[in-house]
Amino acid sequence: MLNFFPETPLMQAHINHFTRLDQSLKAIGLELPDMLRMTVLLASLPQSYENLVTVIESHIETQTQPIDIDSGQTKGPDFDYVTRRLLNEERRRRMETEGMGTTACVARTSKSRNLKHIKCYGCGKMGHYKSDCPEKGGEQGEDNANAATDVYSF
Repeated sequence: MLNFFPETPLMQAHINHFTRLDQSLKAIGLELPDMLRMTVLLASLPQSYENLVTVIESHIETQTQPIDIDSGQTKGPDFDYVTRRLLNEERRRRMETEGMGTTACVARTSKSRNLKHIKCYGCGKMGHYKSDCPEKGGEQGEDNANAATDVYSF
């Protein structure tokens, strides 16, 4: 995909270029139906957008209703829907490459932690949880209450 306007994101430049070509066709009397415009735009995307194109096409197929006899138009997602999805995907990819995406929460049990900084709520001593307290005999079934949550960014 070529960037026709360096100050704008690549997808926006691609959509702008496509819109100018569409307007040129309208100027000479050829107006493409919305469905054809969406199909051509999606077909013009690079291979890296293949999965998104499949999702958008599937959505269009399932949401498009038959041709309305009065207006001669189909009802369903339109060209603006497709461009919004493409711009959102580009924004998501840009955030991911800038390190703002892909965060995961991981639950860890007491057995996988360093216990020397853990204080028991049963006896008040360091080094174990209340459920493992040697003085209180340990309380079973509290493993979930003792689980800690850490957040990692990948």
